[in-house]
Amino acid sequence: MKKLNLIELNEINFEIIKRYILEYPKVFKGFERLVDLINFETTSEHIYEHIEPWIQWASVHTCKGYDQHQIFRLGDIVNYKGDQIFEQIERRGFIVGCLSPMNTDNRLSKPAYFIPDPWTNTKPDNSTLSKVIHKTIKQAVNDNSEGKIKLSTYVSLIWLILTKTQKKNWFTYLKLYSLRKKCWNKALFLDLLLSDIFIYLKKRNRENFSCLFLNGFAHIQHHYVLNSIMYEGPLKNIPAYISENDDPFHDAMIVYDKIIFDLFKNFDEKFIFATGLRQIPVDKKIIYYRLKDHARFLTALGIKNFKVEPRMTRDFLIIFKNSNDLVEAEQILSQIKFKEKPLFSEIERRVNSLFVTLTYSDPIENQALLNHNKQTLNLSEEFIFVANKNGHHDSLGYIFTNFKTKILKTGDHVSYIGKEILKFFEI
Repeated sequence: MKKLNLIELNEINFEIIKRYILEYPKVFKGFERLVDLINFETTSEHIYEHIEPWIQWASVHTCKGYDQHQIFRLGDIVNYKGDQIFEQIERRGFIVGCLSPMNTDNRLSKPAYFIPDPWTNTKPDNSTLSKVIHKTIKQAVNDNSEGKIKLSTYVSLIWLILTKTQKKNWFTYLKLYSLRKKCWNKALFLDLLLSDIFIYLKKRNRENFSCLFLNGFAHIQHHYVLNSIMYEGPLKNIPAYISENDDPFHDAMIVYDKIIFDLFKNFDEKFIFATGLRQIPVDKKIIYYRLKDHARFLTALGIKNFKVEPRMTRDFLIIFKNSNDLVEAEQILSQIKFKEKPLFSEIERRVNSLFVTLTYSDPIENQALLNHNKQTLNLSEEFIFVANKNGHHDSLGYIFTNFKTKILKTGDHVSYIGKEILKFFEI
């Protein structure tokens, strides 16, 4: 019976990983086993704006580069007319299971399970469990930065941990929760939960192809890689942002080592571990903000008759029924400035919507007053500080496999990962 698992370790820099393995021999047994597998380096796009995880994973899942698939934004896969590898595999009679694959549309007829990522507007499979997991993860991820996780989400998380996870990890969950003021532990908590649920689902299904996407390490690199003991550059995070004694990269390695070790321990199957791309440390400081209440802020700016869908961190989609309202909103957003710098310098007009990125990245004081539309808005109250950007994207990626691939080789574009998977299933 053909069995293959694609484990998407989003954006992890394995050059840094290997330095920790050398520094702490025989500590990271999961990572040590992983880096000893057959391995390759991949490439992605040449234009920096195209080196985004939602573009690279779309390339993996469609077997096409950006020039061919043209999927530029997170969530845009729902408008893509071509095939993804998932439905191609299913059409050949194989069973597919997916947990949080980034920028993936659920087009499966009878998946073993399909739980979308928290940002793409597609449905989970029809099982009650999948619907609960999707709702819980989506609410936890999208509202965590606003500090308003619902009581129902906490109840669901507790239920999932008590019934769908490995008991040996309960102490780790408790430890990560007790140290939740160290914000990166929330991302690690979620990824450990996703991996445990993945193991639970795989043990109860007979799928041929499984996919698991984990984003916590990418989040930690973006926000804290300058605190890694392996970072040798000149930049530093201030103590008010993170203690100089903390090393979130090391903390992430501890949790991910458990995840990788448990996957090998529980399943004697074929694996492809892939990063899609990687992150490297920044050479200058940039601040990320997110709107606290998207609808309220946009209304205060004078934007009318819209629906807004928040996406990852700084991005959001504004949907209109009337083209005049869309044009007027675009004019308003493009003209809004604070201290002579635009708040939204990335605005993409679509047929009936605007895809907008909050690009303002300078420090904001307590009384950062913006006068507009006969109103005074205090940006310190309207914006949520997300992070100081520590890492940025790089086109190089890594692949590790426990079997001899048929077409994949070092230097291939990430789209060849999808082609290798189809080849495995003789497609």
